Parts: sequence; structure tokens; C-alpha cells
Amino acid sequence: MSITQALVLAWFESRIVPVQTIAVKATDQTFEHGLGLFESMRGEAGKIPLWPHHKQRLMESANELKLPISLANMPEMKDLQRLIEHSGLSQSSARLRLTLTGGTPAEPCKIWVSCHPLGFVKTDGLILADPFWPVDARDPLVCHKTLNYWLRRNAFEAAIAMGADESLSQDSQGNLWEGSRTALFLVKAGGLIAPPQAGPRLRSIAAELLIDLITHQDDLTITFQPITEQDLAEADEVVLANALRGILTVSQWRHHHFTSPGPVADTIRKAWQASTF
Repeated sequence: MSITQALVLAWFESRIVPVQTIAVKATDQTFEHGLGLFESMRGEAGKIPLWPHHKQRLMESANELKLPISLANMPEMKDLQRLIEHSGLSQSSARLRLTLTGGTPAEPCKIWVSCHPLGFVKTDGLILADPFWPVDARDPLVCHKTLNYWLRRNAFEAAIAMGADESLSQDSQGNLWEGSRTALFLVKAGGLIAPPQAGPRLRSIAAELLIDLITHQDDLTITFQPITEQDLAEADEVVLANALRGILTVSQWRHHHFTSPGPVADTIRKAWQASTF
């Protein structure tokens, strides 16, 4: 066991404990069927600005997927702040990982939150991988942040392996929807373009917040429409959003180059930083 692993703390059942001491029964549906959810949240200077949004998404997904969740087992803001403090990250950026297991027929889901340093975040000059990863519009789980995350993880790791930073999803009609870890926005002639809000993509907290910020900017507009490869190639800016990492910008896809960061990305990044982190 490394020193880093030994120092990772977690909130579990109202206590702060070493994460490796948490035990889950082998009969938990996480092991039987891969059931469960997770959330990755940012702690900034001891605060977790988007916790209410993460909690709401988690509860909605648990209810829709009929996971036996108990509100009594859910942490509160003060619990997460205590975890950050005990982890020695009150004055820096932290990554909080909430894990919700599938539970058993007799017991509700297990919930814990681990705390880690956020580490370096590349915000500009990102490269998009080629080809895209496939998404099926008929998949009822695509909009939920489930523990069965292999498709997205494989797409991200394949992008890294080829020297890129992110990979976009594409459906059978050729439309692009999102990154493996990010929401997708294009900028063309000063206006933003986003995929339709109903479709085969994650219920993105970052996308929802960014759309709200854009609608409150007098000098910005946003259009929702199917995004094709040609739309991507002709974009002036390509903006990615992530609730943990914030606003990211792309500089290259295939032989196409984009301004990174561009003026629109600068505007929405300042609005994001003012409202979140």
C-alpha cells in the first residue's frame, strides 16, 4: 500500500475513515449486476459549490433506476466540508468522489465520499481524438452517471493513448453529442451551438449551468440542434464543460484548428468562475 493510498480519507456512515476500511457485502447488486451511481465534485477552498446539483441528479437517477437509497445515509454539506478539512485540503482544490452501491433486497445502498487533491487540470489547447465512440439513442442508461462506466472510460483512455485529451460520442445517424467526460458546445459567428437537450447524453450539471449562464448574457445566444462532423469542422471555437474541471477549450480535431481560448470561451469562463469556481 502506498503512502498516498493510506492517507485517502472518506465520509462513511457519519464517520471520517480511511477509504480502504470501507467494506461492501458480496451480495450487493453492484457486484451482481453492476448497479450503482457516482458523482465527482469539486471542493474549492473548503466549499462544494455544486453539491446541491450533484445531490439532486443522484437522487433522481436512483429513483428512476429503482435503487434502494435512504436519505438517512446521504451526507450533508457540513459532512463534506469536514471531510475536506480532515484531508488537509481546505485551502486548495479537492476532488470528491461519491459512490452509491446497488444495495441488496434487504438493505439500502451504501454511500461513501472519498477526498483527493484535484491535481493539474488542462483547460486550453485540448485535442479531440478520432474516431468517435459510439452511442445508442435507445440506451436507457446513457443519461445516468452509473458505475457501469466502461464505454466512456475506454473512450477516454483510447484518446489519451493516441495523444489526444478527449473523445466525442457519435450516434448511428452521425450526430455528435458529448465528450467522454464533458459536455459539448460549438461557437460559430459569435453564437453558441449545443446538441438537443433530449438525446443520448449524460444529464450534465455543467451543461445545465452553462446554458443558464449563457441565457443571462446579453451578448450571447445559444441554439440547440443536431451537431454533425461538418459543424465541428466549421466551428470557430469548441468549448467543453465539466462540473469538476470547469470550462475547457479545444485547439485541434483532425487537421482542423480552433481558437483556444476564443473570445466567447473567455466570456463564459469568467461567468462560470464568478458563479461557481
